[in-house]
Amino acid sequence: MPSKKTKKTGRNVSTVVNQDHRRPASSGILNRRGVLVILSHNKFGRAYVLKKPVTTIGRSDKCDIVLEDPMLSRVHCTITVDETGLFYIEDKSPTNPSFINSHEVKKKSMIHYADRIVTGETIFRFFLEEAVEKE
Repeated sequence: MPSKKTKKTGRNVSTVVNQDHRRPASSGILNRRGVLVILSHNKFGRAYVLKKPVTTIGRSDKCDIVLEDPMLSRVHCTITVDETGLFYIEDKSPTNPSFINSHEVKKKSMIHYADRIVTGETIFRFFLEEAVEKE
């Protein structure tokens, strides 16, 4: 495949297109981890990597993500990841619901890349981090 020089750097670059639309072969295992980034005033920009199969969010010191938010319950919600790498949120608060993209979480619900999650007065953005680990 021919390469061309970019105007900005003058370096040679090339683009590889996967024309048969299959996943490229990798020499390892693809691991996906969820990342929550706070968008609201309390701890703006703070990122939390979801490393466990079940992550709890709330005011309690026993939660995995502890937030000083007066609208949060002690254990406000949980985020789980299943064996296929899909992420779900489940509301645990009896008084203040959680929201995904302005929709109330009434049951265990799947969350997707760039979803906006609101718990109490805290607003998160959900991202996925992917890494290939060698076998």
